[in-house]
Amino acid sequence: IASFLPIGSQTIIDYVNAFVRVPLQIFGSSFATVKTAFFAQLAHKDKRRIRYFLFESAKLMIVIALVSLILFYCYAHKGLTFLFLSDKFTNESINTTASLLIYFSYILFFSMFNKMNVSFTLRENSRLDPSLLNVKRSHKKTEN
Repeated sequence: IASFLPIGSQTIIDYVNAFVRVPLQIFGSSFATVKTAFFAQLAHKDKRRIRYFLFESAKLMIVIALVSLILFYCYAHKGLTFLFLSDKFTNESINTTASLLIYFSYILFFSMFNKMNVSFTLRENSRLDPSLLNVKRSHKKTEN
């Protein structure tokens, strides 16, 4: 895909991807890792409360994604200008990168819910490792 883009576009996409991964890795992955053990334990003790905790987890993920989206929207151009403005990375490149950062930040919603989906699936199969769940899911799809 990058071969058809103008020179420097792959670098801009890499910068944007790195910035978007920061809130996902700090909040989404760590939160999913912590609550996976909690959901697995809750599945054995009290299955009625899982819906409540799943709903609360979804609300927290939405708040984190919204705050990240607002911060990216308000400070993308200023932050990128402060970090990258030079002779080789011009103001035009910063404008392009800031626009892409805002567009890519919408991916946070879906990425965080993907983390939550893995955690919820692990609740159902508490003996499985999260990396094995994707293999199990893909195997079921191929059988059908």
